[in-house]
Amino acid sequence: MSQLLHDAFYHMYDDIPMTDAANLPNPPVSGPNLEAEEFYKLVEDSKKALWTGCELTLITLLVLLFNVKSMNKWSDKSLGDLLGIL
Repeated sequence: MSQLLHDAFYHMYDDIPMTDAANLPNPPVSGPNLEAEEFYKLVEDSKKALWTGCELTLITLLVLLFNVKSMNKWSDKSLGDLLGIL
C-alpha cells in the first residue's frame, strides 16, 4: 500500500514551478503545508492495522471496498449505505 501511495502522489507537483520565498511579501512558514500533512496522514494510515492482530489497514479496506463497488457496479448510495452499517 505504501508503494501505491508513493506511485500515485510522488510526482504530483513536478509541473508546478517553485518560487523564491525571499521575494515574497509574506514568506511561508517552514514545515509541511496542509496537502502535505494530509498525504503524510494517508501514509501513516496505510501502516496502521484496523485493530490489534488484523492484517487489514484502513487504506487497504477502502481499496478493497472500492474494488468491489466498481466490479459489481454498485451505486454511490449503496456503498454509502454499506459504510454506514460498517
